[in-house]
Amino acid sequence: MNFSRYRCSLFKLFLCFGLPSSTSMATSTTMSNQYQILEQTPGYGNRKNDLILFSNSCSASSANKVVYYFGGDIQDLPERMKSSRDNRQYQRWNLISTGEILSRRFPDSFIVAIRPNIMKDGTFARFSNFVPQTTEYGDPVRYDTADLVALRHLHALDQQISKTSTDITLVGFSKGCVVLNQLLHELTALRTLNLDHDLSQFVSRIRRFIWLDGGHNNGDHVMIWPTDESLVSTLIRSAIQ
Repeated sequence: MNFSRYRCSLFKLFLCFGLPSSTSMATSTTMSNQYQILEQTPGYGNRKNDLILFSNSCSASSANKVVYYFGGDIQDLPERMKSSRDNRQYQRWNLISTGEILSRRFPDSFIVAIRPNIMKDGTFARFSNFVPQTTEYGDPVRYDTADLVALRHLHALDQQISKTSTDITLVGFSKGCVVLNQLLHELTALRTLNLDHDLSQFVSRIRRFIWLDGGHNNGDHVMIWPTDESLVSTLIRSAIQ
């Protein structure tokens, strides 16, 4: 982990979305006036992820827009970051603070931060529930589209928390961008597939991808940024911003 690079990445994150309004630590409870933590929320197959929901003055059942956030290495719940000797210096930028920032940036949207299913050594984010082919440190080995795992898992999570939203924005920061890459590869693969109605309707709601300082440690072999023509054309054909 290159900590100087991580500090630079955090600067870019908050240059784009703003600074945390508070550095307060979360308590042992899973509910506050601002957010709710749903632990081990079941998704596609046997996959489960912790979800952090930010009401943003609107309920999940009534919000017209939803933002899903995938964070990077180190970023975790505040109490977990505080307990790490290496990561506590970054606890100001925990997932709760980031969710608050996104709530201000997207005031008309329901915000959902999706915690990695594995935090290797308490530091390295691994989203293997979305990106099946990864190293133990969460770096993608390749973007496998065989079973549309990322789309199906996100769809299953979405069904449980967002009943009426019409627009979906996907935000990835640092390591979290590999999930957006996986989703984009799967959207590209859809051109040759016949989808069931429910999944097709879900895909049609994806309006925006936001990559912010994407990065992983396998960049010499697996793409970091979606520069392939077929991937870019998918965004254009699907009218995704």
